[in-house]
Amino acid sequence: MKSIFNEDEYLYNDELINKFVSRQEDHYKQIEEDKKNNMEAYYYYDLFLDKVVALLKDIKFNNSLEYSIALSYLIDCGYLSKDFSFIGEESLLEVKTRLGMSIINGSGCCRNISAIAKEVLDKLNYDNSLLYCHEGSHFFKRTKSLPANHVINLINYNNIDYGIDLYNNDILYRFISPLKLKAISSHYSGDLLYKPYYELMRGEADIAEIRNKIDSFVVNNKCLYDIEYEDEIRFYVRDKMKKEEESLYDFFNENKVLKKEIINRIKPS
Repeated sequence: MKSIFNEDEYLYNDELINKFVSRQEDHYKQIEEDKKNNMEAYYYYDLFLDKVVALLKDIKFNNSLEYSIALSYLIDCGYLSKDFSFIGEESLLEVKTRLGMSIINGSGCCRNISAIAKEVLDKLNYDNSLLYCHEGSHFFKRTKSLPANHVINLINYNNIDYGIDLYNNDILYRFISPLKLKAISSHYSGDLLYKPYYELMRGEADIAEIRNKIDSFVVNNKCLYDIEYEDEIRFYVRDKMKKEEESLYDFFNENKVLKKEIINRIKPS
């Protein structure tokens, strides 16, 4: 039996595409409901995001890759949470259409971390998007029939598209085909399959935009090497953040009340 989640089946099949698009109405209703129930939480959360952006700008980085790693550092070390700790697991306090707010409560998985990263990168005016994937080293044909089970951030560095997994220690991925990414890593050899149907369901892109995006994901032999990324770029950013420990702790303390305001007003979806 052929799978609706297989890109070979749905990308040029209007009937299957419409099945995914029909799910948008439920998502839009959820957005409106969440806005209504969490108006005050949204207001304080956006103020907090502005402060995070200002902090990162003060420290000064050069591109979306460096800013992504710096944000990951803030999350992992608990600077963005209400109690100076963070656990990378499913959050008990979650608004489905503003998933990043869970980070402030001190926990979150890939969808929460990638969501707040997108919001911060948007405010920094960097082109980026969420990249819904299936994670796992499997036979390509079989995995293509499986649904999305992971989400990372799509960023551009030196005019090359990369996926970065801030939930899993900032693993960077390169495209080895328009629908497949491979880890740029000295210790991990996993891969990801891009599952664009999820964007259709959430109304984040239409089928023409998705087809154009897929066509733009080309193999580039000039992409970063693992040592260059891990031992130079990532090391540089995290070392720079460590040297800012005093100002980061001041940021945590100065925003305790604001974070409390957000958490107290969240009404989960």
